[in-house]
Amino acid sequence: MVSLTKKFDREIKDAKKEISELSKRLEVYEKEEVERGVEEKLKKAEREIDTLTKLLGEERKRREKAERERDEAIEMAKKMPKEKETRPKPTEHDVPKVPPSEEWVGLSPGDRIQIVVKGHDDLTKTVIVSQEGVITFPLIGEIYVLGLTVERLAEIITYKLGKDYIVDPQVTVTMEAEKDLPPKISICVLGGVHRPGLYRYHENMTIMQAIAMAGGVTDKAILNKIKVVREERGKREVILVNYDRFMRKGDKRENILLKPDDLIVIQEAPF
Repeated sequence: MVSLTKKFDREIKDAKKEISELSKRLEVYEKEEVERGVEEKLKKAEREIDTLTKLLGEERKRREKAERERDEAIEMAKKMPKEKETRPKPTEHDVPKVPPSEEWVGLSPGDRIQIVVKGHDDLTKTVIVSQEGVITFPLIGEIYVLGLTVERLAEIITYKLGKDYIVDPQVTVTMEAEKDLPPKISICVLGGVHRPGLYRYHENMTIMQAIAMAGGVTDKAILNKIKVVREERGKREVILVNYDRFMRKGDKRENILLKPDDLIVIQEAPF
């Protein structure tokens, strides 16, 4: 009986030892499985990182190529010879009479324009030029558009979007039809400005705003005797404005308010 008890004790002891060893082996196995799972996840993450890195590299190359092509186009445009103006310059006696339906030289406060970026519906917007000559566009922010043509504004938006946000953006800017509005009233800027022509008159418009809309004065412009020719009740009045005094001394008296159909004449030095 005693020997049988001892035999059972040994068997129980051996069984406990075997169970302990199996438990240790199981812990090692589970640890290896966990490590193997972590290692697989790490490899998967590394593969995804490699793929993203490759895609980013390709996108960077496409953007660099687009920027090079844009810069080359800009350089080519700069080198193209400009057409010489052969027509005589108009004088203050040649005030053009333009019907309201004719296309205007540049954008003015109150103009409603539609901007479309092909393939980007979220960037298709209708905006109105503020009294300060500014519009606000997504991603870019504020753009000063006073006196710009819609074609030039499209070029500016294309450049700004292509520089930082979109590869090869296709931008179209059009003037929306203005229904139920009174006929447009113009002022005319002639002589020593970069973009002489007709510009839409708006309330409280000043002579400095008109000159800015016309692209600013040229290097040859005579600044101390700018003429504002005004006709009221059949009488002609000529007002002299000293642009130089306004710019140098800030004399606000020189920044006179304009009236509809005013003609601004800026003479140029002969050389």
